[in-house]
Amino acid sequence: MIEVIDVEGANVIGVRVQGKIQKDEMLKALDTVKDALDDMETVNIYAEVDEFEGFEVQAFLHDMRVALPNALRFRKEAVVTNQESLKKWIYFSNLIWLGGQAKVFSTDNRDAAIEWVQHPA
Repeated sequence: MIEVIDVEGANVIGVRVQGKIQKDEMLKALDTVKDALDDMETVNIYAEVDEFEGFEVQAFLHDMRVALPNALRFRKEAVVTNQESLKKWIYFSNLIWLGGQAKVFSTDNRDAAIEWVQHPA
């Protein structure tokens, strides 16, 4: 499941993820992302993740169709999770992400994650 959540910040999109992300949920979340990209030069992502189990294949493909052509426009991603495997994935993604930075925060540091993602890179 992925759903858009309210997070303060002019260029911040918030999402909550739990379990496996399905295509229809991803399309709804991507509508919000595309609208933000239409209005802003850069976008930051705040994600609360609990027990992430992956993507349905079609959900992943739709995500990549938006993310890859706009990769340089995503500046920061704050990921709030206690899931160890996801922390490792975020570390790896930082090695290949040009122009942006992802940072992991534990669930008891949500406020720090929001503060970090709200400020320009």
